[in-house]
Amino acid sequence: MMHSFLVAYPWDLLDDDLEAVLDRWRGEIGITGLSLWAAAPPVLQVRARAIDPRVVRSDGGLLFHADEKHYVASRCKPITASWLKGKDPIGRIVTACANRGMTVRAVVSASRIGRLAERHTETACKNVYGAESHVSVCLANPDVQGFLGGLV
Repeated sequence: MMHSFLVAYPWDLLDDDLEAVLDRWRGEIGITGLSLWAAAPPVLQVRARAIDPRVVRSDGGLLFHADEKHYVASRCKPITASWLKGKDPIGRIVTACANRGMTVRAVVSASRIGRLAERHTETACKNVYGAESHVSVCLANPDVQGFLGGLV
């Protein structure tokens, strides 16, 4: 059996009627699964559909509320995306997908999780001249490895 996944941000589903969007993707397009961003870099997205907001800006970060007990192997603490506020969209999306027999995968930008390199400068990548990145962390750094282990 062939499986087809669509990559989406949580706001792609929640700024409209979640159930209607999933039904359309499942029924009309034939999507069997969803690859959902869970830890993203900064995003500036202009949406083709006429839906508010038409332009989505996110400083990136975790797109869910993390339990800090999973990050004890790292000095890096989880940074939640600012647009999330009090919401927990991923749980709601996963439940709606499960009700339709759809699989959900998490998409993670391991080296470019929003604001991680900026807040934890000691983990930032450096170029050949020693200049630190403001957006990318070094995947060989033990704190970054501990953070990603907690994230998983």
